[in-house]
Amino acid sequence: MAAVALPDLPSEIIDEISKHMSYGSRLALQLSCRRLFAKTDLNRPTYTGSTSSPTKAYDMADLLEIEQWPEYNAAKFKPLQSRQPVSQLDFFACHLCLKIRSADRFCNAMMKGKRGKLGKGTVEERSKRFCIPCGITHGIYQRGIYLRSGGASGWVGMLQVWQI
Repeated sequence: MAAVALPDLPSEIIDEISKHMSYGSRLALQLSCRRLFAKTDLNRPTYTGSTSSPTKAYDMADLLEIEQWPEYNAAKFKPLQSRQPVSQLDFFACHLCLKIRSADRFCNAMMKGKRGKLGKGTVEERSKRFCIPCGITHGIYQRGIYLRSGGASGWVGMLQVWQI
């Protein structure tokens, strides 16, 4: 019997396989080649059936999986003493806007320790991470607080929140 490549399988079989995959795995499958891109549906709810947004087919758990991909996690591949997040090389998931954003959008407390992706925190603790813009929008960061941010580039700034 001749070997069959994955893109040569009928759409029904690929769909059946993808039903048992997480959103991140389906996304990786879809991005692997053009033929699989056409045969894979990302808009279908994940196999767990639990999303925290009625308008998105993914949830924070899916984003936490994706942020571990090598292209979003440059610090993981550095020597232990220099594992600092770098803007435009390291990306983190925000549970409020459900987006993966650059390290420069997060304060250091969100990128390190229990909420950091390289820390010893649980998935539940990492699931509570939020970016600076969402912290301002949702009133979590108040006017006049100091934030340490920037990871490896490091800056300390006072947050000014303006009423519009």
